[in-house]
Amino acid sequence: MRQAWWMLAMVALWPGLAAGAITRGPLLGDVTQGAITIRWITDQPSLGTVQFGLSLAALTGSASETGTPRTDHEVRLTGLAASTRYLYIVSSGPDMAAGAEQYFTTAPTACEPYRIAVFGDTRGATTFCDDLSDWAKVATMIDGQAPELVVGTGDYVYAGEKTSCWDHWFDAVPKLFKHTPFYPAMGNHDYDTQTYTDESNAGLLNAQRWFSLPTGPEVGKYTTYYAFSFGNARFIVYDTYKDHAPGSAQYQWIEAELAAAKADPNVQHSFVINHATFEGVGQFCFIGEQAQKDNRAWIEPLVQQYEADATFVGHEHNYVHVKKNGIHHVVTGGGGAPLENTIILPCDQHLCDNPDLVKFDQCTFHAMILDINGAHVTYTALAEDGTTVLDTWEEDHWATKVPVCLPPAPDGGTAGDAGPPPADAGAPPDAVVDAPAYDSAGNPLAAAGGGCCRVGARGGATGAVPLALLCLAALALRRRRR
Repeated sequence: MRQAWWMLAMVALWPGLAAGAITRGPLLGDVTQGAITIRWITDQPSLGTVQFGLSLAALTGSASETGTPRTDHEVRLTGLAASTRYLYIVSSGPDMAAGAEQYFTTAPTACEPYRIAVFGDTRGATTFCDDLSDWAKVATMIDGQAPELVVGTGDYVYAGEKTSCWDHWFDAVPKLFKHTPFYPAMGNHDYDTQTYTDESNAGLLNAQRWFSLPTGPEVGKYTTYYAFSFGNARFIVYDTYKDHAPGSAQYQWIEAELAAAKADPNVQHSFVINHATFEGVGQFCFIGEQAQKDNRAWIEPLVQQYEADATFVGHEHNYVHVKKNGIHHVVTGGGGAPLENTIILPCDQHLCDNPDLVKFDQCTFHAMILDINGAHVTYTALAEDGTTVLDTWEEDHWATKVPVCLPPAPDGGTAGDAGPPPADAGAPPDAVVDAPAYDSAGNPLAAAGGGCCRVGARGGATGAVPLALLCLAALALRRRRR
């Protein structure tokens, strides 16, 4: 009893450890060769800490929030080694999230092979968002393929303005996003009123709670169009529901990104992702939806001009593969939303003709798996059972480019960069980073203090609480509650 009381006292008196059970997360995002962001939500305001390292016995790095306790937590870890797997533990107040599924791998260099997954339209059939069993099966299949990152083409929930819809969505996927960074494009259903209105859009605000994305070109706004590099590829994600007509800011940004990818000798692949279709042959093509017409008229010529590998979209709840003018246009809208037409028409009967159509299927939940190794990509449309292949092809792209593969520096750059950023560069302004040190070969060294949390305001009083103490305190609290 006395031990329980002194542990309770330590938790109560230590800054930032007062309360806050973890109710959602953790969720990974915005990974680079040297950094990653982790988010989670608690039921009460608290301050959070992430412990990380190469094994649970050597959690030599930590990053902690400081300042005002909050329920929505975001911690960025920096100073990591490229292409390296880390384990991590999240704590908020007395509560702690840990488990075998909590790990991440930093981005590879331009000369290493890697796997990614792309999916879309997981939203279920009703505004209650209460039956996401098909999405759960697709997510389990994706997880079984062990991708290093996942890209979404939109429409994750039926009604983005409802927090309960997002709760159900994450409940259906208890493990995948704890060890796989996620990069989403916004779909119409993810927005309130099914379109972007302004920065107060309830769907946008819900997405903002969860998804940590790279900094986009919209200054002072939560980005919904952005680009990021992973290995030797550039991914360009744009927002169908913001102005992307020729001359608009988003159009100019898309063209600049495509041009830069083509010119960069270290980029061998460029992929374009949004929600609405380019070359769909289903219902939205049939009704002549304006969004598809706009993509064809405005963005598709840029994709062709700058020789992108492929476009990935959703919106139609089917699988479509069109190869037009050397570009692969893929609709991967079979993530769990009701499939387009499984009763009236056969599975391979599309509603619009397209002379460049390669493959069509409207009866199978699925996701795309991409295996990238240098200039070579193997594309596989894989059904939710994890064994049925709907479509597959292989292709080389920009094979004459020879990326420079220097040894990765600890900050995620390469030897020969101008120099590492400060230890907390890129971290939220109220996060304290205690990253492991590295030797000249980029190997992590054990940090002094042996894996301790640092809690407190920058420049103020700080201290070290061993991870074991946090575990014991949490156990003591739980026993008292029983």
